[in-house]
Amino acid sequence: MNKTHGAALAVVLGLMLSSVANAEEEEGTLVLTAQQIEAAGIQLAQAQPRPISTLLSLPGEVRFDEDRTSHIVPRAAGVVEAVKVNLGQAVKKGELLAVIASQQISDQRSELAASERRVELARTTFQRERQLWQDKISAEQ
Repeated sequence: MNKTHGAALAVVLGLMLSSVANAEEEEGTLVLTAQQIEAAGIQLAQAQPRPISTLLSLPGEVRFDEDRTSHIVPRAAGVVEAVKVNLGQAVKKGELLAVIASQQISDQRSELAASERRVELARTTFQRERQLWQDKISAEQ
């Protein structure tokens, strides 16, 4: 081994031993050079009272309380024309929640009205025939 290698080895061993000795004396202390402080982006400042930000931004998801939410399904297909309650509002049984325009319900209402007219016509015809029979004007069939 030549003299330069021996001298370099002695310097390295000396630095290692001094750092181990310092570490034993001051446990938990980290010494940084000015270049290391600048490279790490560390800023040094005098301790003093400052306002603390109370805003904390965290990832999350907002969901409904499934124990207090009901899924509503209409009896017939259609288009919602009006919503009568707000999201999260408490409602009671039988309360109107929304107005739905449905061609199916419109057709069924028309059929119901036509059937009611046929029933009324049959009732009127029956009463007339019964009266005629009671008056012995109509033949018994």
